[in-house]
Amino acid sequence: MRRTNKQELAAGLLFGAVGAAAILLSRADEMGSASQMGPAYFPTLLGAVLLILGVLVIIRALRSGPLPLPSFAGRPLLLVLAATALFALCIAKAGLIVTTLAVVILSRFARAEYAWRETVLLAVALAAFCTVLFHFGLGLQLPLLPVLTRSG
Repeated sequence: MRRTNKQELAAGLLFGAVGAAAILLSRADEMGSASQMGPAYFPTLLGAVLLILGVLVIIRALRSGPLPLPSFAGRPLLLVLAATALFALCIAKAGLIVTTLAVVILSRFARAEYAWRETVLLAVALAAFCTVLFHFGLGLQLPLLPVLTRSG
């Protein structure tokens, strides 16, 4: 009895289902032709490509053996999510430069092999690049440095 690769089989079934759904849902609209495309032309074409791709992936999954699942790396996932949340929470008050430095340094802990010198150089270079690109190049209205508020 031949064993299947369940991940590829699931991906093939998903591709096939999305492709079939696109074809079925676009049937209500006018198809048109290649020179004068109707609203159903592109969804139908894309659905057909996805359906064919799904069938090919299913065939490949049925021919290959199972693959071992990789180990779950929770620490990098949590730290990258935390860095993203840090950016969202701090950008308005801490400014682009400080927030970029903090995000790069927090992200460094996702993988212990990075040297601190490389991290600091990357943080400074990325903060400078983001400042030039977003503040000066695109003209986004982001504070560069922390916003100091007066009380009273």
